[in-house]
Amino acid sequence: MKSLKFSGILDLLLLLFCACTSCVPAIGKETCDLTKLEVGPWKPDDFTKYVGTGATIELSWVNPSPSKPTDQFHEPPLLIRNSTTGNRCEIDGGIWVRDQIYLSTDERTLVLKSYSGSSTHLEFYETAGCKQLADIEVSGPSVVVEKNRVTFDGGCEYDDETKRAGWCVPAAIYALESACKVAFLEKESRALTKKLFGTEFAVFSKIEFPHTPKARIIQARPK
Repeated sequence: MKSLKFSGILDLLLLLFCACTSCVPAIGKETCDLTKLEVGPWKPDDFTKYVGTGATIELSWVNPSPSKPTDQFHEPPLLIRNSTTGNRCEIDGGIWVRDQIYLSTDERTLVLKSYSGSSTHLEFYETAGCKQLADIEVSGPSVVVEKNRVTFDGGCEYDDETKRAGWCVPAAIYALESACKVAFLEKESRALTKKLFGTEFAVFSKIEFPHTPKARIIQARPK
């Protein structure tokens, strides 16, 4: 009788242990998932201000040309307001792209795509105090943000219309870890660069016949 009771207690303890461990995320597996934030006029047909709203975070920009809609914001600051705490802060910056604004699942991190001249960046900010956390250069035709991964395809500035040779930026892949810490994935980045350009390189380089099986490195970094 005692053995049956003891066995029953062990079964109960095992059941409770399994239930608890299933609720705890594995150490080292935490990531930062980003979701694109929809940003639009604050009122129908009123383009004076644009807003994007999460569960508790609200972003707002003033449109310097309120007579027409805009796809970019080039008049900082960006105002971030927490609707729960009432806290607010501002970010000064360059030109932000309206359809490339992301918010982390916990709404603690904001990611903006900005550009100035020929330079384009993904900028990471705290929503609590507007402190900049990180900056990734993505000056090229394609960058994809998907959950906890940023994939940049690199790009080339060609010498002429023949596109026989040009200075090229390698592709890059980044993982977003806990608290949206940016981690460069070197092995995956090199593999993607070779796949896209036809040769493997890790720094700004002059490439002959890029994007073909004949691709080769002429010079690494301009002098």
